[in-house]
This record gives sequence, structure tokens and C-alpha cells, in this order.
Amino acid sequence: MRKMTLCLLMLLLGSGANSFGQETKTKNSTQLALPRVIRTIALTGQTGTIPLTTIFTPKSTGLIRVSVYATITVPSSQGFGCFFGQLSWTDDGGPQSALLVNLSNLNGVLSGGCEVLESDVLNSFSETVVMRANAGQPVSYTINLVPGNPTYELFITVEQLS
Repeated sequence: MRKMTLCLLMLLLGSGANSFGQETKTKNSTQLALPRVIRTIALTGQTGTIPLTTIFTPKSTGLIRVSVYATITVPSSQGFGCFFGQLSWTDDGGPQSALLVNLSNLNGVLSGGCEVLESDVLNSFSETVVMRANAGQPVSYTINLVPGNPTYELFITVEQLS
């Protein structure tokens, strides 16, 4: 009886240890892991505006994360200049937008609406925006330059969260 109890105990412990750390299978085993990178954009040597440009159009409504990094690589030869951009999408509340980037290499106020204080002078900028984007509606960005046209780089990564 003692041997039988010992064997049963060993069998139970062995089967429990064997299942430790195993993954749980989902109903749909082909489901991709999230977050998943949908799109990357790397623009270098930019000196001009970028008109409204579609990054992607979601096939289904869900949470999206957009990460942005921008840097001025060559200051304006005129001694001033800045650029700013916007990210736009549509959710159940309608059209939405967020600041995408705001960089300058000037102290003072520029015509065209780019106000820069001495403490705001930046050569690089990063931002992360989480949004719920509706299916069939584009997620887009635009970059606007204010006089001076510095050379800049822009990097964008878009990830699907749900």
C-alpha cells in the first residue's frame, strides 16, 4: 500500500511539474501576438513641409500606438526655423488630432504661429500617442515648416494594441 501511495504521489508531482510554465492555447491558434508593428517610417534629410500623408488605414477598429522621434540635424542657415506636425485619425467621437512634433532652433516668436521661448528650444522631440482608430478611416500626419527650413529627420512607428 505504501509503495502504491508513493508511486501515485510521484505520478501526480511529475505531471504537475511537466505542465509548469506551459502556454495556454487560444481558441484561434493563428492569432498574432500584440502589440504588433504595423508600419515604420524613416525620413532623413528632410528640408520641406510634408503634406497630409496617410500612414495606414485600419481594417478593424482598435487601439493603436504611434511613437514619433524627430531631430534637427542641420540648423537653418538663416539662424532660425522650426517645424511642427500633427497626427490625425477618426474615432467614435469624430475626427481627432494630436501634436506630432514641435521643434525649433530659435529664441523668440516666428511668423506663421510657431512661438518659441528660450526654454523651448529643442533639437529633438519624441511623442507617443495612443488612439482608438475606426476601421476604414485613415491615420495621417503632416509636417509644417515655419521660415528657416532646418534639415530634420522624422521616425514613426505604428503598433496595433488591440
